Amino acid sequence: MKYAINHPWKFESWATAFWIGFFQMGAVVSVELVNLAVLITNETLKSTIMNFLALVIISEFDDYLFVTVKRDPLSRLIVKGEIEWFSGQIRTLEEITLIETTSSGDARFPINTLKDGQPSPNAEYF
Repeated sequence: MKYAINHPWKFESWATAFWIGFFQMGAVVSVELVNLAVLITNETLKSTIMNFLALVIISEFDDYLFVTVKRDPLSRLIVKGEIEWFSGQIRTLEEITLIETTSSGDARFPINTLKDGQPSPNAEYF
């Protein structure tokens, strides 16, 4: 979510990227809260184990989705850490997710901070 806010020029719609991250985080927190509530309210060890395993399976649905898109170029980028870009050059995951700017007041270099929601004009981009 912070990456989308700090790098709006990298997205067609940075707000969409932000909300996708927000809802994914909300789903994880919700599953964890339900997990805690179910485990606390169980009376027997058997029901505790069964409910815990059911919630583990539910929380791993995103892994099943990832398996279905295994041949997609972006999933190969995540698994292998690099991808052949459209122009034939190799791009790495670290290069693509490089933090170029930040909204943090504790930024290490002033050149990497956002000014009025825009990156510094002296920032270097690849």
